[in-house]
Amino acid sequence: MALTGQAKAEYQRQYMRRIRNGSAKATKRPTCSFCAEAGSLERLLVGDQTCAICEECVTLAVARIAEARQARS
Repeated sequence: MALTGQAKAEYQRQYMRRIRNGSAKATKRPTCSFCAEAGSLERLLVGDQTCAICEECVTLAVARIAEARQARS
């Protein structure tokens, strides 16, 4: 059942308030949780709407893990 009249207006007011406060996402494109870059055809993201990581950040993380393992050996 769709909202109409006063209920619809109140819902829209609350939604806009959440967007201004930062508790609701204004953009629909997911971004990397580490570098905050938006996903695109060149920048692939792995994850979901709440948490994602781009392939560049994965590459950096793998390199740092390898360095840490070498330093421990």
